[in-house]
Amino acid sequence: MTQLMRDFTSGVLNLVFPPTCVHCGRQGALLCVICLSESTLVSRDVCRKCAEPLTKPGTCTRCVTERSPLDRVYGSYLYETAVGSAVRAFKFDDVRALGSTLSRLFDIEGMSRSTADVVMPIPIHNSRLRSRGDNQSEILARNSLNFWKSNSRVTC
Repeated sequence: MTQLMRDFTSGVLNLVFPPTCVHCGRQGALLCVICLSESTLVSRDVCRKCAEPLTKPGTCTRCVTERSPLDRVYGSYLYETAVGSAVRAFKFDDVRALGSTLSRLFDIEGMSRSTADVVMPIPIHNSRLRSRGDNQSEILARNSLNFWKSNSRVTC
């Protein structure tokens, strides 16, 4: 019943205040189809630790030099695209409604090939949590849980 009420309220608000794309300003969605289609997917030729684009798969110089403690990072879209604008709006401008949109953009196929046992949101300091109001990585992880349930090895 609660979800039904949320959906109804959201629908009414969208009629009165139509959503606009956080990147280009077009009405209709918080991240419009045009901006999404123009966003660049992360290729398979990335650093195996930090997901930095490379000319061929491997480990980037920075991760080798700095001896990165990361095991693996997965990325779906390059940050310099409209998806990056949506991430910044979600993270810094408190556009919480982008959580469900962004969680659907995760590279679920890449995650399903992963050998990860657990996917965890990155914790943030209490002062940052107070200033932002939420831990956005936690919101994304919760919204993505439904997608990940189909792969029993990956949990959140």
